[in-house]
Amino acid sequence: MGHDQKSRSECRITGPLYLEKIIIAPTLPWLIMMTTHSIPVLWKNNIDKHYILKIIDISLRGCAQVMFQNNPFTGVLFFIAIFIAAYSNNNPLAAWGCVIGTVLASITGAITHDVKGWRDGLYSYNGCLVGIAIPVFITATPLMWFCLIVGSVVSVIATVCIADILKTWKIAALTAVSYTHLPLPT
Repeated sequence: MGHDQKSRSECRITGPLYLEKIIIAPTLPWLIMMTTHSIPVLWKNNIDKHYILKIIDISLRGCAQVMFQNNPFTGVLFFIAIFIAAYSNNNPLAAWGCVIGTVLASITGAITHDVKGWRDGLYSYNGCLVGIAIPVFITATPLMWFCLIVGSVVSVIATVCIADILKTWKIAALTAVSYTHLPLPT
């Protein structure tokens, strides 16, 4: 009877471990690989179908363009860093202003003729900077929010106008675009 109980407890212990080694362990790398590869593909496939996702993607890229990055994940990291810094300095309006300014600039950037530049966030990074700066230098009043909204929209219009003027002399107004046109050394 003692031997019978011992074999049952061994079966209970080794049974799940055995299943884990056969079923879960081999599928874990596949699951991680599928997750890391499928999220960007899923994201790219859906941003063209849904306007809200497109604006979110452009806004994230616009925040990332502040440091010359064209990646929505980098934009998420930058927004997180901005929120941490703003809340730790007791100025949460700077973080929320950054989000509002970037989103408004992304929506306003739809008026541009440069669709690729708009989708890369090149017209919305100034809105990100305006959204951070206005709450830092102006006290929280309705006038501050009005200045933030107008400043974010005007930043896009000014960027479009400057880019159009400088195209006459074949000068790139947007720094990220000018880096892509430089010849690579051979």
